[in-house]
Amino acid sequence: MIRRKYLLFILSLGILFSLQACFDMPSDIQAPRFDVVLNFPITDTSYTIDDALGDDSTLVASDDPAKLGLLVYKSNTDISTFYIEDNLSINGFSTRASQVIGSIKINDVKPVQTGIAVTQWTNGVQPGQQMVFPENVGEVNVGFPRIDAFKSVSLDGGTLTIKVVNRLPVDMELRGLKILNADDGSIFAQKPYPPAITLPKLDSTVISFDLTGKTIMDSLIYNGTLYTPGSGGNVVDIPAEAGTEITASFDNLSISGVSAVLPAQDPFSKDSTVVIDDSTFIESAVFDQGSFAITLDNGLDLDIDLQLTIDNLLDANSNSFSQTVFLSAKETGKQIGVNDLSGWSISTLTPGTPTNQLSYSAVISPRSSNDVRTISKNDSIGIGINFGDIVFRSVAGKIKPTTISIAQSEFGFDLGDLKNSFNYTDINFNDPAILLSLKTSAQMEFELNGFIEATNGAQTKSMNLNNVIISSSGSNTIDLRDYGFKDFLNGFDSAIPDSFKFAGDATVNPNFAVGSVSKDDSVSGAISIEIPLDIGIAGGTFRDTVKIDSISIDDKQIDAINFAEITIEMTNAIPVGISFSGHILDANNNPLIQLPPSYNDISAISIVPPTVDSDGLVTAPSQSKQVIRLTGEDAKTFIHNPNIEMVLTLDTPPAGTADPVKFRTTDYISVKLYGSAGYRVNN
Repeated sequence: MIRRKYLLFILSLGILFSLQACFDMPSDIQAPRFDVVLNFPITDTSYTIDDALGDDSTLVASDDPAKLGLLVYKSNTDISTFYIEDNLSINGFSTRASQVIGSIKINDVKPVQTGIAVTQWTNGVQPGQQMVFPENVGEVNVGFPRIDAFKSVSLDGGTLTIKVVNRLPVDMELRGLKILNADDGSIFAQKPYPPAITLPKLDSTVISFDLTGKTIMDSLIYNGTLYTPGSGGNVVDIPAEAGTEITASFDNLSISGVSAVLPAQDPFSKDSTVVIDDSTFIESAVFDQGSFAITLDNGLDLDIDLQLTIDNLLDANSNSFSQTVFLSAKETGKQIGVNDLSGWSISTLTPGTPTNQLSYSAVISPRSSNDVRTISKNDSIGIGINFGDIVFRSVAGKIKPTTISIAQSEFGFDLGDLKNSFNYTDINFNDPAILLSLKTSAQMEFELNGFIEATNGAQTKSMNLNNVIISSSGSNTIDLRDYGFKDFLNGFDSAIPDSFKFAGDATVNPNFAVGSVSKDDSVSGAISIEIPLDIGIAGGTFRDTVKIDSISIDDKQIDAINFAEITIEMTNAIPVGISFSGHILDANNNPLIQLPPSYNDISAISIVPPTVDSDGLVTAPSQSKQVIRLTGEDAKTFIHNPNIEMVLTLDTPPAGTADPVKFRTTDYISVKLYGSAGYRVNN
């Protein structure tokens, strides 16, 4: 099979064929008695480019009606599939919240009552007697029974009611009164004098005090001045229990702090959220990796039960995370959580509205105490939620744009030996294309930011592919012609690049749209090279060494040869002009004879290019006729050393312009070879 590398140099095949064929001596020649010249035909045949291609699958004829028959170099290489893998991740996040107890409940505060005997503040009065009650005035200090409900209490509000009952047969006046804490003498309720409060005989009065901002202890004292004008000279009965009764009642207490043996407090709660990520909004997401811990601090001087629920954090059975924890009084640093969130999920609480938050609630139930505890309305429960770095298995919603690396893929032109054999001054590919076909299994767009790097061994160039959108449905074809591939490829000096690399990165969901993606989703595809042989070449040089099949001529026949001439007639309908020269080489590839030999009229065999039109198509083939002469010794040398170093120079017409021409399967070259040989016959 004729190898692809000779596609543009098919003319050389005819020449080489002629060099081996012209020395096959006719077997029926009768040796004459004198020198003779024998003329004989060698070949008369045509080669089309289609013949040269054979079964080569990389060069095919275009079936585009506008380019029918145009040769196109095609190859296809799968790119390295890149997966989302662990790139569906968010950094760890945390929050710290607290909730104060707020309202405080204490055991019922029962009224406390004390009495002032008439003898404690009057003179000349005998209980149980009939007598004239004299005018009297006196100051009293009397304690109340201890209050059982608290040791001390500070109040944001409430009412103290003092009820005074006059159990005397005479009128009396309260000339100022004070209610004091017995422990420190602090006054928390008082009524100044004047005015006086008059109590008719055997009557009562009620005095109310606002307790806002007051602190009350469990032991109280009543202090005040009592006055009576007496009975006005009249004899009255003085009861045996004659005196004054004082009752203190507490109502509607709003407690800011208390020291007491406390009952179970009303549960209080904290409802809040923690932001997962400020730019990721989740409809649903399944964890692949992750963990979280919750740290609880009890600032109350009471044992508590705390139930914490994260409403939209679901276990593998779709149950919300919920856990009840006991914390003793003032206990801190209590931890709960999940060490492995694999298989857990996050779900929005409002279907159709993605969220970037976890919603949680804590219900705190303080227990009763058996001894005195001190608590304040500002005592709080602390909740610290800390999630480590998270990797999702899948996410539906609006994820933040996430960049992943693309593994490098390599591809190239299969130039064969041309890589080292063919050089040029200028080359002009008219319509070269690299098509990058990509598709993704994710239901989200990707934005490609990559580059193509190419090298011919001496030069390395790269071109960028930026902001290329890969849609979530179907295949996406990226035509590098839109990114300047023609100028990129034609910008290489001397040699065609044969090695390419594709790499870069891709951004998932660049436009922040709603979709879904999983760690198993990928972007895959292929790189297709399509280069029509619509090409211009200036100063092209092809060098190679070929071995001609051995020539069957015995030594006597070789010795009989005086000279050999080969006439080459060419009809060229391939859009290229070729000049052939070279050397005959020995077995070690050392040059022996120049081709054509120096005594010929020509220094190279030239095949004239055909005429082409403005579209680069052959419109008229060229004709050429040339003769190569080998003397007997040169002919004998070649027959003994059938190795040829060939140097082909080529240009597409018009010569020196590198304007593109089109190579088609129907382009052809006709070769007519005939020769003459001189023989000397020894008698």
